[in-house]
Amino acid sequence: MRDLADVQELIRTLELNAEYAENLNPYVREKYKELWAGVRADPATDEHR
Repeated sequence: MRDLADVQELIRTLELNAEYAENLNPYVREKYKELWAGVRADPATDEHR
């Protein structure tokens, strides 16, 4: 679970967009998109900006 939280933190910190998934291995693209959507839906994300 920590790995997923690390990815979410990278999405927040680096302000990665959904299209970044196209740079990833196809095996992990859908999970990235799922995590990205979760980060964007989290109201606490706005506090990091």
